[in-house]
Amino acid sequence: MTNKAIARIIVVSIILILHLQSKVQNERAYTLDYAFGVDFVSILLALSFGKKPAILRAMDMDLKNKTLKELEELVMGFGGKKYLARYIFSFIHSQDAVEIENISPLSKDFRQKLIEAGYYISTMGLVEKFVDPDGTVKFLFELGDGVRIETVLMVTGAPQSRKTLCISCQGGCRMGCAFCATGKLKYKRNLTAGEIVGQVNYVAADCGAVNNVVYMGMGEPMDNYDE
Repeated sequence: MTNKAIARIIVVSIILILHLQSKVQNERAYTLDYAFGVDFVSILLALSFGKKPAILRAMDMDLKNKTLKELEELVMGFGGKKYLARYIFSFIHSQDAVEIENISPLSKDFRQKLIEAGYYISTMGLVEKFVDPDGTVKFLFELGDGVRIETVLMVTGAPQSRKTLCISCQGGCRMGCAFCATGKLKYKRNLTAGEIVGQVNYVAADCGAVNNVVYMGMGEPMDNYDE
């Protein structure tokens, strides 16, 4: 084992010790949940050795996470025409496609290439839906790894003239604000771009077009700025 490898392991060990100490001292510390300790360690080890963790590699393969430009680069990388990316983007975000097979403008051969390469379109499972007499609708979703998030649709004006959607950007929150119910929950992870926009797509399909979108659900948006 090289000196560089040993140094990396020492750094990871120190970070883990600090993580556990902060967990003991403060239940709402700015750390990952200890219940996810194995994932936390594996992610640190992978990153320290210059490798991308499996969970992050899987998220990279989600077509819903990608911008139009990224889809164009992907399509051309498979030898396809640049304009095909617009079909993928449109079918995912305008026609709620949940399977690559549903993107009919792509040839069967091209769709198969994407599937065989490991690409997919992420979906969210609806756990519960609550409807208040005032028209407010609360959604509880479960993501692919079991993390649960909340999304709330608020209807104002008569007759139901304006719809504002409060979306989540993190599973839990690590800010620990005393006045916030989410702050009392343990932080799980940042949501991906696909999981964030997926909330909008799901609610729009279920309740009709949304007028406004605000980051007032679970999580601190500036703590997940990159997505």
